[in-house]
Amino acid sequence: MFNQELAFFLRQPLVWVSFFCYLSFAALVSVGVHTPDLLVEKQFSIKAMTILMLGIPLFIGALSPISYLRDMTSNMEELVLTTPRTFLQHLLQRSLVFGGVTLFVGALGLTILALLIAKQGSTSMLSLAPLLLWNISVLYMPSVVFFIVLGAWLSYRFISVPVIYAVFTCIWAGYMVIASMSGISIMAGSYVASESLVFTMQWIDPYGITSVFSQFENQRSAPSLTFQLAINRISYMAMSVVLFFSAVTLMLKLTTRERDTKTLFTYLRKRMAQRPLVFTKPLASSNTGTFNNTGSYSTYSTLVLNATAYLFTNKLNVLILIGWFFLIFSEVASGIRFAEPMSTLAATSVDAWNRVAYDIVPTLGNALLLMWTWQLCWRAQINNMSELVAASPVSSMLLALSHLSTAIIALLAILLVTALAVFAAETWSGSTIILSHYAKQSALLLLPLSVSATLYVAINTATRNKLVAALFCLFCIGMKLSPLMAQFGISHPLLNIAQVPILRPDLMWGFSASITTFAPYLAYWLTIATAFLICAVSMSHRGNGTRLHMNQTKQRTLCVASVLVATVCMHLFLHYERPLKINHGISDWRAAYERNYSHWQHQPQPQITDMKVNGNFYPELGNADFALEYTLTNTTASPIEHILVGGISGFELHSLELHRPNTLTEDKSLNQHVFTLAEPLAPNDSTKLTTRIEFTQPTLWSASLHQIVTPKFSYIRSQPLMPVIGFNADYMLSKPVIRERMGLPPLSRPQPTDFINEQPEHNEIGARYPINVHSIITTNASHHVVAPGALIAQTHAHGRATFEYKTQVPIRNLVSWFSLPYGSVTDSLGQTQLHVYAPTESLSTPSDSVEVNLQAMKDTLQWFNEYISEYPGARLNLIAIPDLGATGYALPQILLINHRVGFRATPFAYAEDKRGLDQRYRRAVHETAHQWFGHDMGYGVEWDNAFLVESMAKYVELVLLEKHRGQYEVEALINYEFQRFRYAVANATLTADALVNSNKRHDMYSRATLVFTILRDSLGDEVIVSALRTLWKQHSHPNPPASSIDFVRLLKVSTNPVHHELIDLLFLSEDIKFILSHPRFAAARG
Repeated sequence: MFNQELAFFLRQPLVWVSFFCYLSFAALVSVGVHTPDLLVEKQFSIKAMTILMLGIPLFIGALSPISYLRDMTSNMEELVLTTPRTFLQHLLQRSLVFGGVTLFVGALGLTILALLIAKQGSTSMLSLAPLLLWNISVLYMPSVVFFIVLGAWLSYRFISVPVIYAVFTCIWAGYMVIASMSGISIMAGSYVASESLVFTMQWIDPYGITSVFSQFENQRSAPSLTFQLAINRISYMAMSVVLFFSAVTLMLKLTTRERDTKTLFTYLRKRMAQRPLVFTKPLASSNTGTFNNTGSYSTYSTLVLNATAYLFTNKLNVLILIGWFFLIFSEVASGIRFAEPMSTLAATSVDAWNRVAYDIVPTLGNALLLMWTWQLCWRAQINNMSELVAASPVSSMLLALSHLSTAIIALLAILLVTALAVFAAETWSGSTIILSHYAKQSALLLLPLSVSATLYVAINTATRNKLVAALFCLFCIGMKLSPLMAQFGISHPLLNIAQVPILRPDLMWGFSASITTFAPYLAYWLTIATAFLICAVSMSHRGNGTRLHMNQTKQRTLCVASVLVATVCMHLFLHYERPLKINHGISDWRAAYERNYSHWQHQPQPQITDMKVNGNFYPELGNADFALEYTLTNTTASPIEHILVGGISGFELHSLELHRPNTLTEDKSLNQHVFTLAEPLAPNDSTKLTTRIEFTQPTLWSASLHQIVTPKFSYIRSQPLMPVIGFNADYMLSKPVIRERMGLPPLSRPQPTDFINEQPEHNEIGARYPINVHSIITTNASHHVVAPGALIAQTHAHGRATFEYKTQVPIRNLVSWFSLPYGSVTDSLGQTQLHVYAPTESLSTPSDSVEVNLQAMKDTLQWFNEYISEYPGARLNLIAIPDLGATGYALPQILLINHRVGFRATPFAYAEDKRGLDQRYRRAVHETAHQWFGHDMGYGVEWDNAFLVESMAKYVELVLLEKHRGQYEVEALINYEFQRFRYAVANATLTADALVNSNKRHDMYSRATLVFTILRDSLGDEVIVSALRTLWKQHSHPNPPASSIDFVRLLKVSTNPVHHELIDLLFLSEDIKFILSHPRFAAARG
């Protein structure tokens, strides 16, 4: 009997489709970055748990009806019940076969994962075999048994396929939410919402994943069977036994109850009955079979009303809408005021909708549309009425349009429930309600989702088999939501099916970042969807499957032609605006650049010493242009015969001219230009280079840092727009896997610790060459221009404002210009003017935000001026920027702070007299510190990493918080960074680096904070400050640039030798257990 059960199971198409999807998902999860630093065992464990939590519930949920409800769905339960077997035998046999197949597929998926992970980690598959067996026996087996038995219990308790699907989908989605709140890094954006939740999940997690991650926090690279995990697994096996016998009892009770009402079949048929497809009005038609206008409208409205009633009288769909309301309400209400850890917002409708409108609604909305369009289009066939419908006088187009209209009505219901839930959450949270934003956001969601509904109706209409139709629709959703194509090296915005790339709005500039993309993308996808629908209707006979009609070949040809023309035109326009963003174009360009010009890396080249810029911003038009004049000086000891002037592809250098007799050779494909001088440029000699740059804000691409020209915010950075002289090492590909794919040799760059015992020679290629900048910029009369240097002139004429800036001392060659529709609040420290530009009149901006940022700038400048080195500029500007991903960014003499976290947020108040860390002050201190750490020191050494930039800025945070905000805020920062570091280490799959070698974010920021906390407690600030002061004396311009090793070496010089071991342990060692177990952080460890 087991063989027969297995044979039946394996004959089902859905089983093989599920096999294929599950194993494909396992292979996709295994894709990673090849690196020798990979922690193979930990990487395997994390990805094995990913497959378990994301794959197993859906696999079992999809196949449970085949195993347990096939008798009912095939009308054969009476025959099955007459066989000489007990209910216990029936259920045991099916569960064992189902569970055995599931475990086999799970083990096969883990084997594929192990093979690919071992290959990436350059290790043997055999080394992962014990861990593979451990995962199968400890994690997979109890979870599979529990879900198999749960599927059986649900089958006999509700006798409904939709209920089984709904319950397993809720388990799948609900666990993802809980996992993200428990700090499990499998989920993007995960965080620890509550330590109590984490503790509880360690005991009740149905997969045992939380307990395993708690072991990773204790620096284990592979999990083991702890007491806690053993109790968890045994408990779920025990619950499985209880559920199994409960399912047997349900079968017995069900049979007994129905014995007096004919048979079990009668009861089941009543429970599973579907609303029949009927026409409540007569269909008016002429003798020729065509419809008159009145009759067609009447038929159409009847079809729509009937289908709508079918959807919304389905109890499951009603429950889905009710659950949707609570899902949206909980998501909005729980995070509407969240800005960042220890910060809160005075929320508005923009913040409320942003919680759900760009992930939950599009993702789950598409899933619901897929399910409902499938139900609508296959309703007649499911109810065995497809032949009756095919014989009715209703055109295929009318039937398809009725399905589409019903789907749009369902979509309107989703958006209405969403709006009601958001409104309820806003009212409950005391948020500022902006009704106009409800209308805008709903429209931006409705139209793209309507296009998706059109595609789903077209697919279901054109396909003969309902299972194949479902798979095609799922493929479309997979293309939209998964990184599948990117994993295969294919990247194109048009592969994101029916997607309009609208970014989240903010209060600073609304939808300005991406609203120009809406109409073109919507028009394109509407053309595609309409053409597909027309083709599908022409290939279908009233929803009865695919049947080609040769007399409609012309119609289909026109549809295919329109799709091709629209796609080609859209691709060309996308490529024209951003050529390097199509199909990894930037990697191809960089590889070609390195192949053709890497030999210039060791050729002497002149340096830019002065830059004069005459620029014009036209914010309303989205345009800007800059006329550049470079002064090029030969700072080498050799004469220069050839000069390489290069730009990046897509930004043409107009009217490029070298003011010296020369011959020009151009490589337009790579935007590189070689000047061969008639007379070599002698050492210390100079010449002029002029060119013109134009920038137009793309309409098909969303705005991104660092080139933006819009009416509400305009910003142009010199890199990568402006030309560079000589070979630019920053253009070289750095990731080993991409270099290997492009056929480039591996890069062999030394690490800072390689020079701990020797003084590296001054590297001329990587050395710094600061420049003098003179900017004359015009813009709209109502705008203000900000640029590095002192403002030496400002005029208004002919509706244009002109601003002239000039630097007093050379600055790092990373120049920027801004055109802002708002002015500044000013202060000063000595001879330095401090300016903060922010739209203070915007809604929900706290009145003290500008003052907090100004004070942080002033405190930081004062500390550096007193202890390290005086700020050399006449002016320091801080600018509020829209929400484009970065929370803070520092340019020479200009700081950028995200408007949401820097000006709208306020510290979270734990009590009336107890407030948390003020992140506004901390962030402004950090970005101000980059004027020294980053733009004075920390660049110019090719092999150095970010220690002198980011990690040293974290040290300044500790000093300034203690000096001006008090020890309480210092401890709050330390506790926050400790938790962040512990969480990152627990989820890291790469070996640890020495702090000075690391470019990992959790090392540069969190670990650095903890390291400097230990160092300050052990040595005090005087020793650290003394080392920094010496560093500036020895390495400030024009001396050779400093490296992180220079700081460590000077720190040792300033301290007693007894402390050198501690310094080595903190900065040069890979041992992070010392930090995590240090007694200083006992309170943070809890």
